[in-house]
Amino acid sequence: MRWAKGQQLKAGQYIIEEVLGQGGFGITYKAVHESLNQLVVIKTPNDYLKYEADYNKYVERFIKEGQILARLSETHHPHIVAVRELFRDGDTYCLVMDFVSGKNLFDVVKQRGRLLEREAVRCICQIGEALAFIHQAGLVHRDAHPGNIILCENGQAVLIDFGISKELTPSTQTSTGDAGNRGFAPYEQLAKGSREPTVDVYCLAATLYYAVTAQRPPTSLERKLNNVALIAPKQIVPEISNRLNQAILWGMALEPEDRPKSMLDWLKVLDLEGNDFSFWLTPRYVVSQAVTLFRQNTRRRFHLIFSISILVFTLSLFAMVRIGIQIKNAVSVPKLLLNGEVVKGVLSGDDISDHPLDKTYSDVYVVEGRKGQQLTIEMSSKAFDPYLILRQSDGSQLAYKDDISPMDFNAKIVVTLPKDDIYTVIARSSAPGEVGSYSLKAMATEPSR
Repeated sequence: MRWAKGQQLKAGQYIIEEVLGQGGFGITYKAVHESLNQLVVIKTPNDYLKYEADYNKYVERFIKEGQILARLSETHHPHIVAVRELFRDGDTYCLVMDFVSGKNLFDVVKQRGRLLEREAVRCICQIGEALAFIHQAGLVHRDAHPGNIILCENGQAVLIDFGISKELTPSTQTSTGDAGNRGFAPYEQLAKGSREPTVDVYCLAATLYYAVTAQRPPTSLERKLNNVALIAPKQIVPEISNRLNQAILWGMALEPEDRPKSMLDWLKVLDLEGNDFSFWLTPRYVVSQAVTLFRQNTRRRFHLIFSISILVFTLSLFAMVRIGIQIKNAVSVPKLLLNGEVVKGVLSGDDISDHPLDKTYSDVYVVEGRKGQQLTIEMSSKAFDPYLILRQSDGSQLAYKDDISPMDFNAKIVVTLPKDDIYTVIARSSAPGEVGSYSLKAMATEPSR
């Protein structure tokens, strides 16, 4: 039974406005918090589930995960909808969440068409950060499809509507969740109810596929049972980068063991700009929490102001130390000799460069060149996915080579230098977190006189 507009819950504290959606397990309402005059979302189990044999298990997990999500909300993650409380009205459990204003990714793509690569990657990286945070708490979202990603007017993406208890399939349902969203779920979730983090990796990669192509991917069950091919996104939109294309295909690998082992592993490949997202998350949450407490408890404002001041001082000191490390690294970058001996190196997950030009798992070198020289830089690697970047001293990129093919472990740049300059070479011999050894050499041919 659906609640009608005007239905009062928790002794009139909440008043139902309208139904926002209904799936196989739950129904969500838009409601008003009467005393605060704020919009909220209330999610409840479907009423007919009470006749299911597993109803008590469903409610038990609904309550448990609702409590965990409420604790997660204490950190005020900017890309996860905040859970306010869990209460019982009669014999119905209600999970109260903030109302997020904006449009879901499904509607945005339907109205605007496919997203530009930069915008899509930024959105997905924000949601990926949120999912990685959820995984650290021992949860898996299991429903990170475009309908559950809200794009706000300020450019932020917010993850909503957790897929609580999706492994408990009611006998009255023929599929797991909304059939329209099944193209974004891996087959082990649909067939076995898996709760592994790799489920979210597949779902988010499939969502990125949809965002950059405006086409739904084939369902994983079609791929598994009927050998339906997954068309590479670059075949649909040729202008997207090879790297994005490969990241999507890796995240959507049919078998879970072939996907990235964690959301962070996938994000490190996807985040081409090296935004160092994992470093800045915790301070941002702490500041957000302090601001919320400041607004809610006026009697403790002095203590909060003092605490915030200490926090700002600590972060500033940490930032100064970090800048000092970057400056030290920038002036101590090894020199790659022209026509000299081959440089050998080994990368690992701990080998994160603090050089201001690059923040990925890579090594940085400098090479001195003259205008008109034809500079050739070659890398030979024993690991998958080597790449080379050549930049001028002002940071502008001059050349880039990324050999993604698993059959080719070499990368090569050939470029005519535009000016006398100290050029920066960024070399990576493997996917982030993997150990890879490589050799690197630079050769120059003088310009003809």
